[in-house]
Amino acid sequence: AEAGVTEAAVGAAATGGGAAMRGQVDFSCLGYEAGLSPAEVVKRVLGEVAPEGGKGKMAISGLDSFATWALAHDGRTQLLRDLCLIGAAEFGVQPSQPLKEWEVVFELIKQYQSQHPPPQDTNFKYGEEGTLWNIIASTWWQSWKSLSQFSVAPGGQAERLRRPAPPGPVNNQALFRRLGSEQLVPNLIGGQHYEVIPPTVGLALQMWYGGSPSIERVVIRHRNKLQLEVYPLCLRAAVCDATGKPRTMEREVLFSKTARVADLQAHVCRMWRVPLERTKLWNNTSRDLLQQDVLPPDATLIEAQLRDQQSVVLEIAQPDGSWPRSQLQVDAAEEEERAQKAGPGPNGRQTAGGGAGGAGGVGGVNHVAAAEPCDDVSSVRTVLLTMCEAYHGSTALESVLMSSPNLGTLCGANRWQCEGKNVLCEHPDQCDAGGGLRFLRGSNGHSHSTRTKHKQRLPWLKVPTPPTQKDANCDHPFACTSQSLVDEDDGEPRWNYTVALDVWSRSWPLERHVLLEKTPNQWLRIQSMARLIHEAPIPPPMVHQNIDRLQVKVIVMWRPWCLASLSGHARQEMARNYSAWADKELVRLNSKFVTRHRGLVDAGVPVLVIAYSDLLFRGQTTVGRLQQFLPCLGKLDRSFVPRIGRDIFPGNKWKVEGSVADFSRHIAAKKKLLASDGLTCRAQGGRGFDALPRAQRAAAQESEEYLRAHSRTRSQPRPEGAPRRQASLSTLLNTSRHSAAPSLLPR
Repeated sequence: AEAGVTEAAVGAAATGGGAAMRGQVDFSCLGYEAGLSPAEVVKRVLGEVAPEGGKGKMAISGLDSFATWALAHDGRTQLLRDLCLIGAAEFGVQPSQPLKEWEVVFELIKQYQSQHPPPQDTNFKYGEEGTLWNIIASTWWQSWKSLSQFSVAPGGQAERLRRPAPPGPVNNQALFRRLGSEQLVPNLIGGQHYEVIPPTVGLALQMWYGGSPSIERVVIRHRNKLQLEVYPLCLRAAVCDATGKPRTMEREVLFSKTARVADLQAHVCRMWRVPLERTKLWNNTSRDLLQQDVLPPDATLIEAQLRDQQSVVLEIAQPDGSWPRSQLQVDAAEEEERAQKAGPGPNGRQTAGGGAGGAGGVGGVNHVAAAEPCDDVSSVRTVLLTMCEAYHGSTALESVLMSSPNLGTLCGANRWQCEGKNVLCEHPDQCDAGGGLRFLRGSNGHSHSTRTKHKQRLPWLKVPTPPTQKDANCDHPFACTSQSLVDEDDGEPRWNYTVALDVWSRSWPLERHVLLEKTPNQWLRIQSMARLIHEAPIPPPMVHQNIDRLQVKVIVMWRPWCLASLSGHARQEMARNYSAWADKELVRLNSKFVTRHRGLVDAGVPVLVIAYSDLLFRGQTTVGRLQQFLPCLGKLDRSFVPRIGRDIFPGNKWKVEGSVADFSRHIAAKKKLLASDGLTCRAQGGRGFDALPRAQRAAAQESEEYLRAHSRTRSQPRPEGAPRRQASLSTLLNTSRHSAAPSLLPR
């Protein structure tokens, strides 16, 4: 009406869609009868109101006139309220009274909470993942609330004098770490230092009062738990120059830890106005260029092991297509290789590499013997096998070993937990949910594998056939050639290690000295596995690297029973049936460890026994023993954290976060469960050995004593040609309390 639109023009415009909308729109909320068309409603409205000097019953010359018309019916009153809300929240029209400001803010809060309710079956009040919120300084918020909620009685002059002062411009500076930074002060507490408000409220307050811009935070899902990410990662971004070196000027970037690296890279490119397709994003955590790598675009920031205050570097391709920083890394690697070949310098120390690492990391504290020299690394590789039950700390052991630049794993195959069997499983229907090979039970009770169904798909698994007589003239286990395709250790189908080594060699970094294969439960056939790897021909990928010999070493790791509560699987088993768990863990598992350890030693295989408790709580000593056992590894570090894209990959589904040292500090209270030797669990009524029948208790205790004794000794394989030992546990322990009775351990 204020625009001078005539009744005829509006009616004609509405008539076009009136037929389609007739009977679908109910205008009774505006005080009109149901069933009216839009054109008829327009006529009714124009009949009641008109421009100043027009024909209507009343003239609308401004908002007051419109309010008079709107108050004539409840439905029109709601229209007036919505109009006020839109004007205040969207267009920055500040209400005339502070109390009206609170009403607008309260309505905005209710609307946002109704749009983003708590997720089902949770008490999390900030909505689903991805919900956006603002935070505002509590000091300013409380000052504004004091003013907006202050009511003045009509004509109350004294009350007006006590009205709080206006809060002034929005001021969030107290929340920031420093002037010009977007990073917040550490350890802020919600409700005490800051308040969480909807973005619509933050925008309205900023338009009304001006001042600091909004501080936006988003709801993320981290470690399978929803949380409002008050502290996103604060990274420092720099750009490489034409020589590949980072420029000195860095820019601060705040990014969610669950965001993808590709999103971060795109953001940094926009900051520096660089085309995305000509860039790579590097981590810059170490001064050593060889310790840096390109971040995988599909990984999240937390998967890429990015940390707060870490520096990232944007590499830009040169006009000729070259990548300067990548070339710098290649040059550094070649320089280190030349230094390693040069050997010790004039001062008798190694000029580069970890050949002299050995026991040097222990600093003489552990009183271990000096490390054996590393073999000729150009032609010999050590295949390292682990003998550790699933969910007993094998991943922790692997993460410590991975701290050595001379260890090669199968993680590059991008398969579950870097395990050899999963690398061999090329088809999803060959492996179970955890990546293990499916075995089916036949009508005769014997197991047969999916090999019978997928003959061409499992060349690494031999079809089980009836066992034949083993060569009776075989004196040395490594010289035996059994025709049986069923493993003598556990009766399962035997692996074809000619094929397995060939497949693994395509994922192992063959330039490294020690090559790790870690498959849970493969230790059950550890003796035949070690022998068959020794007997298998050198695979073509190794031949191309001039490798002509493989040596096998084994690390046995057992767990004191009182540390079983560290494993969720063990806690579930103990809760279901503690006696059954104790029989499985203390009687059968440990006796199998002892039997296989003796078999390996008798066969001349180098074996090292360590306890999981020592890896956690006697880290320096255990690292020294590992370096002594594997001198080619060099220095090991329990504080090492595997990095995504370099040490581990998304397909590995790496199940731990942080380092072994961090985990050890986190569970330091568990150390009280162990006696002073760090290996023996303190007695707990009805737990551990006390849960076993008397007949089984003695054998179980003797098995653990055997493992404890070997956990404090150096690896001593049987010399070639020496007679096989028949020593009992009492001889090993050099005690008299077992001398009168024969060993209870199976052989």
